[in-house]
Amino acid sequence: MLRLPAAGEDPGPLIAYPSPLQSDEHVEDLEEEDHDHDAELTEEKEGSTLGLISMLAVPGALLLGLFAWMLMPKEQKPQSMGLPVAESGMGKEIPTAEKKPEAPAAPTATDAVQMEAAAKGFMKAATVEEALKWVYRAEELRPKIEAWYAAQPYEAPGFEGIADRDGATILASGKSTVMGLNVRTHDFETRQIAMVKTPAGYRVDWESWVAWSEMSWKDFKKEKPSEAKLFRVVSNPAIYYNFEFKDESKWISFNLQSVNGDDSLYGYAPVGSDLTARLRALDGVVRRKVMLKLRFPENPSSDNQVLIEEIVGEGWFDLQPEKR
Repeated sequence: MLRLPAAGEDPGPLIAYPSPLQSDEHVEDLEEEDHDHDAELTEEKEGSTLGLISMLAVPGALLLGLFAWMLMPKEQKPQSMGLPVAESGMGKEIPTAEKKPEAPAAPTATDAVQMEAAAKGFMKAATVEEALKWVYRAEELRPKIEAWYAAQPYEAPGFEGIADRDGATILASGKSTVMGLNVRTHDFETRQIAMVKTPAGYRVDWESWVAWSEMSWKDFKKEKPSEAKLFRVVSNPAIYYNFEFKDESKWISFNLQSVNGDDSLYGYAPVGSDLTARLRALDGVVRRKVMLKLRFPENPSSDNQVLIEEIVGEGWFDLQPEKR
């Protein structure tokens, strides 16, 4: 028990007992505990860092792989070079390339002899019935031919020979090859006659020879139909703008003539249209023969200005007569 000194009494020496916390062994133990605790903290920090690195490494590797895949060249499909590519396998038909239609063969010496004989037989025929023997699609055209010559007396054009000894030319090809031959009539007019080869020999295309049209030029100008009619004409560029077609910014004009040049019309097509482009493509061709659908505008002011409704064909031979 601790006693306090009395007054005037000399206090004794203080005795300090060592604290258990300050013993050397305890200090060492504390130092070891601190060291172990620091080591644990270090390990925890290193573990946390490694875990974070691991967590970031996986998506990073995925992104890097994706980027590398995007940069890799893609496999190209084989191109067919315009030909159909067939799938391999049993029972599958392998398509073959479509063959281009062969160009019609040039006329032979035999063809030339047969064409001259047909032209001579047709042009020297004394009657319509005799002429029909040399006409292509004669029975089909008989009503049309008889009606034509009922309106104008038949007169044989006569045959004075072949005008061009260089031979026939190919005018058109489709279901049939159309040959053209320049001949001289009895009044020595040079004209081209179109012929088609048949099992019976060459026959004359009558429609192109007479430039058959749905109406006579006289009736067409008189009646002024607003419904389009088929005409075989000789077309040339023109510069004539008047009445319904006075605006040059809207219309392109053409001079349209009959086969003998006795009748003519001014035809108009819209500026910038495909119709105009096709007609202008023939610029520079002498006596451009074309088949056109023509009609008058509503309430026309003139009897010689018409709308060009359609180009039926370039040339006077009809390659698709079944559509007329």
